[in-house]
Amino acid sequence: MKFRVKFEPVGREAKVEKGKTIYEAAQEENIRIRSICGGNGLCGKCKVIVSDLKKVNEVTEIERRLLSGEELKEGYRLACLTKVFGNNSVEISKESIPEKHRILIGGKKRKFDFKPKIRKLFVELPRPSIQDPRSDLERVKDTLKEKTGFEEISFSYKDLKELPSKIREKNFLITCFLRDSKVVKVKPGVARENIYGIAIDVGTTTVVAYLLDLEKGNLIASGAITNPQISYSEDIIGRLSCANKSGYKLSKVLIDGLDDLIKDICKNKGIDPKSIYEGVFVGNTVMHHMLLGLSTKHLSVSPYLPVLNSPIELEAPELGINTIPNAQIFFPPLIGGFIGSDHVAVILASEIHKAREPILAMDLGTNTEISLGKEGHIFCCSAAAGPAFEGGRIKHGVRASDGAIEEVKIDPETYEVKYKTINNKKPKGLCGSGLIDLVAEFLRAGVIAKDGRMQAQLPCIKKGEKGPEFVISSEGNKNVSISQKDIRQLQLAKSAVHTGIKALMDESGTTIGEIKKVFLAGAFGNYVKPSSAKVLGLIPPVSLKKVENIGNAAGSGAQIMILSKKERESVAGFINKIKRVELAARPDFQRKFITNTEFGWN
Repeated sequence: MKFRVKFEPVGREAKVEKGKTIYEAAQEENIRIRSICGGNGLCGKCKVIVSDLKKVNEVTEIERRLLSGEELKEGYRLACLTKVFGNNSVEISKESIPEKHRILIGGKKRKFDFKPKIRKLFVELPRPSIQDPRSDLERVKDTLKEKTGFEEISFSYKDLKELPSKIREKNFLITCFLRDSKVVKVKPGVARENIYGIAIDVGTTTVVAYLLDLEKGNLIASGAITNPQISYSEDIIGRLSCANKSGYKLSKVLIDGLDDLIKDICKNKGIDPKSIYEGVFVGNTVMHHMLLGLSTKHLSVSPYLPVLNSPIELEAPELGINTIPNAQIFFPPLIGGFIGSDHVAVILASEIHKAREPILAMDLGTNTEISLGKEGHIFCCSAAAGPAFEGGRIKHGVRASDGAIEEVKIDPETYEVKYKTINNKKPKGLCGSGLIDLVAEFLRAGVIAKDGRMQAQLPCIKKGEKGPEFVISSEGNKNVSISQKDIRQLQLAKSAVHTGIKALMDESGTTIGEIKKVFLAGAFGNYVKPSSAKVLGLIPPVSLKKVENIGNAAGSGAQIMILSKKERESVAGFINKIKRVELAARPDFQRKFITNTEFGWN
């Protein structure tokens, strides 16, 4: 039996099978409702207002815990826990409508040898004669060997079939497009067609693409989209859960998104996508597997094994990216577990693989990747920080989008709050950088103790429905506040990162005083105030002069791998020097994790 459910404010109607959740119904109709946990009843972000509460299941215990009493009275429910048992109408709450969030495109720049794998050669062939009766193929190969220094030259079957007509069309003058020693295309005469490459950083939240001129070595254009999988879940664990339920549906959604992004970038610059011959795609292990259509089943259970760690190259149409039929896509190696090729790109861009003195590189997020380079060796780990850095499991937590509070100052005498929102819009919630700033200010002003406890006797601490809370803003429709529970969530995230850094320092025999540099990579790392991160103990207590935000270093590393064959090959050299540290396998992990939940450097 199916029922009609109308979704507002989108004005769309869905036919929903009896007993299905509102969230499942929305997914099937491509109606986006915010969810961090992937519809597993953990985050409390998929709020909807149900018109007829008699035609849905009773309120669950989880909903009583995640929704306020006032919200329940007004008909609020969680879409993932509310089952349909009759015709109904639901309104997606304003805070549960996904919005465009801030996307970071720029990253660290450095010098490298510009020499891509693909190039264009103009070739004037010696004309055949009785004295020179070489075949067409031998004639081209011999000329190319002489020009390039390669001992062997290979051709595709397609070009071999068309070779006789192409070399004679312009009197034995041809243009050859070579990828190393393989001819990938032959054109008659002097071809003016440019050669382009596309570097893509495929993140859990955003996908950023860079179009590069492979003859001049410069960036032509860039573009970004929200990862289209986000309508299924906002975080990586929820994404895995959805992938395991829906097979390869999430892979297709992602591939289609990339195809459209490339198409749009080329259209905006007036470039033929067929002129793109090279691609480098980087991402965490889950995104890597989804792009390749590989099973993610064993990534979701211990010991979190990928299908492969080694690099792989394939033609774009094999992936399903048909916009760039001539492109060969390179997927760099994975480090292992949840540490993907995006972090390999961060290492390459930051050059920590060449470091003599200790350099720390961190990509802060739900799964924080940390590396420490020292004396030519790299020590690496992933820290399961959870979604707090991205607004997850925080009552008024939001992603970094318009209206998110991103900076906070508190007067230590009056406890008056001053804050800045993204694009100066009305405050709607607290994003990750704002959360870190706020809690650092709490510590400076004595609003919380080092162990995270709110000082309930202070006039700025109010009694909330579910415990003590601090109201940051009353400017919007609802108060934006932070609770004791929210602070506990941040403590868990802080401890995961802190414990990871200390484990790498222990493994490498590094002291605080020896650390030469701390690089903060990624969108979140780029907007976090180093001074606030230092107060919390998210980074070591080094001079702030040693801390540098390096932007989208993964995107920078991907570009370097396209523009420099030498740099791409260097990855194979340093990947074997990486020592991956499994935090959970360390005998003192649990004890240290508990100790490190205290703020500051422990």
